[in-house]
Amino acid sequence: NAKDGTTVDARTYITGSIIQEPRNLTIPAGYRFVGYYTDAEFTTPWNGIGTPLNSDQTVYIKITPKDNVVIRYVNVSGDEAGTLTRDSEGLNPDTGVANGSLAAAKDGYVFAGWYTDEDCTELITNEGNFVPQKPDGGWVDGTTFYAKFSRKTCDITVKKMVAGGLGDRSREFDFSYSYTDPENDQTVTGNFKLKHEGTTTISDVPVGVSLTVTERNLDYRVSAKYGSEAVSISYTDKEDKTISSASLNVSVNGDDAQITVTNLKDVSPDTGVFLDSRPYAAVLVLLLAAM
Repeated sequence: NAKDGTTVDARTYITGSIIQEPRNLTIPAGYRFVGYYTDAEFTTPWNGIGTPLNSDQTVYIKITPKDNVVIRYVNVSGDEAGTLTRDSEGLNPDTGVANGSLAAAKDGYVFAGWYTDEDCTELITNEGNFVPQKPDGGWVDGTTFYAKFSRKTCDITVKKMVAGGLGDRSREFDFSYSYTDPENDQTVTGNFKLKHEGTTTISDVPVGVSLTVTERNLDYRVSAKYGSEAVSISYTDKEDKTISSASLNVSVNGDDAQITVTNLKDVSPDTGVFLDSRPYAAVLVLLLAAM
């Protein structure tokens, strides 16, 4: 209780004069005034200020450290996204030195920053190891800092290939894509067109989402690969049974990757068997020779 015996004031009064407050009482930072006592053990309070002094007196002043205030560290993204080494700590409001908290992202996530607000609009730092500095006015009880984690993202390139003797390599094919953003549960969509050997990039796709790519208005058979792996195709047929659209669905795995979509169109005899371009070219030669 800061009982060190230091004299903070000494006065000489004319007997019977009114006792005044001490002149040089400076309470150290981080302490608060408790009261005046007649003994060094602080057992008997002294209430002599404003009363006449008729004999020598020694008064003991008791001060004590201020009560700690609590500052908090909150993970707004949930335990599945990352961890914090500390969620709160108690500090002397005037002299306390914060230890801070370390944010660590889990697999599939990255640390997005420390913020002053729960909506994470006021960024403090992008560093995961955050040690707040004492404000000029001292620590305020209940001060809270918010840690945000985001899913990792990657770029998905879509490449278009056209194959077969009847494949139109100058045609622009219509594509669309969609996925649900796990940050806000909103559906993200987009459209693009590609010719043979053309590419486009779908940027910043969150890792782990299900990405659907659809090619519309087709009369081609379609195959696709995600990286080196084949992807199954889902078709929608028109009433006349020609192909209207083809869709593929991939689970984004966290690496920048390419989806290669190949359209095949060849002559199709009554047997329903597709011929590749070489026998079809041979048929053309024979017919021309016959003329």
